[in-house]
Amino acid sequence: MPRPLWQQLSEKFDCDVESVIDIQKPLLSPLERARRQVCKRVYNNQYLHKSAIDVVMLGQLQNDKNFLNPLSHYSTPYMSELASEQYAIVKKFMKLMHTRSPLYHCRQVKCRVSKICEKNRENYLYRVEYQTRRDCFRMLREVHRRRQERDIERLTDYIEHIMSSSIELKTQRTLPWKWEFVTEVYNILALAHIDRCAVPKNIDFLDLKNHSMLYLLPTDRVKEQTITFGGPNVYSEIDKDDERLSRVTKKLNRLKDRLIHSRYAIERTYLFFEIARCHFKESRFDKTLIMAHKASHEARICNSIVWRFNITFLICQVHAIFNRFERLSESLGKAKQLAARLKSTKLQAYLALCNAVNDYELDYQRKKQSEHNLPKGRRRKGRPSLASFDSTENNLEHLSQ
Repeated sequence: MPRPLWQQLSEKFDCDVESVIDIQKPLLSPLERARRQVCKRVYNNQYLHKSAIDVVMLGQLQNDKNFLNPLSHYSTPYMSELASEQYAIVKKFMKLMHTRSPLYHCRQVKCRVSKICEKNRENYLYRVEYQTRRDCFRMLREVHRRRQERDIERLTDYIEHIMSSSIELKTQRTLPWKWEFVTEVYNILALAHIDRCAVPKNIDFLDLKNHSMLYLLPTDRVKEQTITFGGPNVYSEIDKDDERLSRVTKKLNRLKDRLIHSRYAIERTYLFFEIARCHFKESRFDKTLIMAHKASHEARICNSIVWRFNITFLICQVHAIFNRFERLSESLGKAKQLAARLKSTKLQAYLALCNAVNDYELDYQRKKQSEHNLPKGRRRKGRPSLASFDSTENNLEHLSQ
């Protein structure tokens, strides 16, 4: 039976209050991690041949919770010690093999003529470059197709997958047009975000309850849980929320890790914007504004008007949730200027409607506040008339035409 962690730490004269040991991992770039994995795979295949797969599996078993179940207090320590001993034996055997025949000597034996080896290497790199070109065109076709589907979440997940798993690992030799491809993909994603900014039909936007549809706000996830005998399990709903939070946390960690090793300003703009959007969906609005301002700074560096508009509209959404009509009016003014630079009439009409509704609500709040300060006998009841709103509607119809 293993001793508790606090007892082990106290015997080593360490802090016995720390219950979870913080393991600091080295900060390696994606290319460096890929190079190390390739070197490790070549090393295993050189000395163990077909048994290299078994060695990889044996190394993975040391951290596998399905194999080392934390709830099995008797079998888990024994199995962990057994897996560590067997893996150490295999590593020691591989070191002996490497001492007898070093890896550089094996490469020299395989390739005695350097010119032929260099030619074969160049031919291999040309094949990889050609295949990478075909893959990039296939990815672009898929990105355009998913943009036509109008599903922004599926498009974002796909772009995150191809950028983190494929494009980040390509060097200048195998992907010379990497900057052009990255810019094209992220601009398509920005345009997909702009495509959502459209005026819904047959909706009264003067009602505050419909503001979520106008500003594309997320629906409230809070549900009234009533416990009924024989009904759905309450704990399963709690587990679903925990799984969702763990997925969001993993995504945020992955985006922050990519942010450290990012080379391009437009990529950093997307990463900051996506982090802000994750915080926005989780109702962390203070962090949303902080990340949005950082994304705006990166968008100014890369001179991307499309991303600046998306970031400004995200700030507008935060102000709309809290009914900050004055700040919302300032943000809508900035978004209107960016829409004018984009030369999009539909976007200008949409922002004009948002601005008109915000001005109406701002006037109503001011009149309500002024009437509240008046004596009780002189107060007016009900909302103000909509006569002043007719001119704004005429302007919107003129813009939409």
